[in-house]
Amino acid sequence: MISHSKQYPFDLGYKEVFLKEDFCVFPGNQQAMAWIDRWPDWPAPLVVIAGAKGSGKTHLLQAWLAHTKTQNNHQNNQICALWDDVDHHFGLAEKERDLLHAYNTAREQGGFILASSTLLPTQWAFAVADFESRVRAAPSAILGQPDDAALASILVKIF
Repeated sequence: MISHSKQYPFDLGYKEVFLKEDFCVFPGNQQAMAWIDRWPDWPAPLVVIAGAKGSGKTHLLQAWLAHTKTQNNHQNNQICALWDDVDHHFGLAEKERDLLHAYNTAREQGGFILASSTLLPTQWAFAVADFESRVRAAPSAILGQPDDAALASILVKIF
C-alpha cells in the first residue's frame, strides 16, 4: 500500500521590504553602502554597484531611490534615476546611446544615477566610445557574499 502524505502550505507572511534600514550591512557590502550614504556628495553623476544575482543590488537601488525622494522633498528636485541590471544593455549601440543621453542629462542638471550590474564596468564590452569613457570613470563597488553572521541577520529580518 502506498502512503500519500499531505503537505500543508504555511503563509509565513514574507514581504519584500527595500528600505535602507532593512539592508544588512557586513564587510562584503560596506563599500556599496558607503556610496549610498555619501549621496549627494558623489564625485560623478553615476555610481555602479556590482554583484551576483541575489546579492542585494535591487534592495540598495530601491533604498537609495526612496532616500533621494525624501531628501528631494526637503531640497531641490534633482534628477535621480536607477539603471537596474544595466549590463544587459552593453554592446548594443542604440541602448548605449540612450543611456549616454540620460547620463549627460543627469550631469548637466546636477542629477544622479545609481546602476546595478553583475559585472564591474571594467568587464563590460561597450559599443559607444563616449559612453565607455564616462562609465569607466564612474565610481563602483562590489557586493560580496555574506558571511555566516550576515546570513543569520538576513534570516532574522525575513522571518
